Amino acid sequence: SVLSSDSDCVARLWSLVDGSCQQSFEHGQAQMNLAVFSADNTMVLTASNDGMAKVWSVEEGAQKQAFAHEGAVNSAVFSGDNEVVLTASDDKTAKLWRLQDGCCVQSFTGHESEVNAATLSVNKAMVLTGGYDGCAKLWRAEGGTWSCEQTFEGRGELKVVA
Repeated sequence: SVLSSDSDCVARLWSLVDGSCQQSFEHGQAQMNLAVFSADNTMVLTASNDGMAKVWSVEEGAQKQAFAHEGAVNSAVFSGDNEVVLTASDDKTAKLWRLQDGCCVQSFTGHESEVNAATLSVNKAMVLTGGYDGCAKLWRAEGGTWSCEQTFEGRGELKVVA
């Protein structure tokens, strides 16, 4: 299957066999910023300008979970084990959410403007965020406490981090 999102506020799952739309995931009136598969391809994660990231069942097309920011959600990723979701937002934060109950387990603050991108290490012990302020920040968890370990100052808006 192929996954797409576009300006009509809908993400679509397409068949590789005949090109037909197999499933659609709607965010109401909000423009979608991305749509990604979970590692096992059983879920889709969408992010939109309404400040919401949503998790959907691929099989049923039903919404399973939602995570709210106070600004547009620019980036969202599943952890490899599908236990948590990491989001990045115009509200100058990135947040780590527990998928099972939707609780925010960590909020990453420190960017001076919008956070455009965020990624999570495989062992879920490090997060890298990048923002409109030109900074990438490396966050590390030790003993259940997160802290900003290093800031990398760039020369322009960061769109992607890896």
